[in-house]
Amino acid sequence: MWLYIVVLAIILIAILLMIFVVYYNKYQFAIIRINEAENKVSKSLKEKMALFERLIPILKEKFKDENRLLDIMIRIKDNHLNNFEINKELATASRILNEILDNNVYLYEEENIKVILDELFMNRQDIEAGERFYNDNVVIYNKLICSFPSNIVGVFMRLKRKEFYEKEKEEIYEILKEGNKE
Repeated sequence: MWLYIVVLAIILIAILLMIFVVYYNKYQFAIIRINEAENKVSKSLKEKMALFERLIPILKEKFKDENRLLDIMIRIKDNHLNNFEINKELATASRILNEILDNNVYLYEEENIKVILDELFMNRQDIEAGERFYNDNVVIYNKLICSFPSNIVGVFMRLKRKEFYEKEKEEIYEILKEGNKE
């Protein structure tokens, strides 16, 4: 009788260990993909900053008192911001640039500005693709954090829910989470 109990306990422990390993590997896969996405976004954000740094002297030459873009670049460099904060600051810089260009349409005709604007457009597409890749993997990761039995593995690994780049993606995640409860 004791032999059956011991064998049953060993089988149960083996099953629990396999479940743990499966979810541990799912977390590791999601974390690796999130890190890849963060690196891609970080690289694209640095490229965008470099493009703005190339553009600032050109605009300073045209508008002596225009310092808003320069102030944003200084704020980004001085405050050691994370990718989310840098992305937000660069979005502000893009709005300011669009405002400057809209108020001075002749700038679109200057070749050096056109080249930088084309590069900024391509860069924006790279950033958006990186954000989508990041958000898609964060959805998978956060679903693991919130669902049973993977949440138990997450507690052992001391993992926390990650934030999204876009608010709309977070709302989709919340809807999915509510759907899983039913």
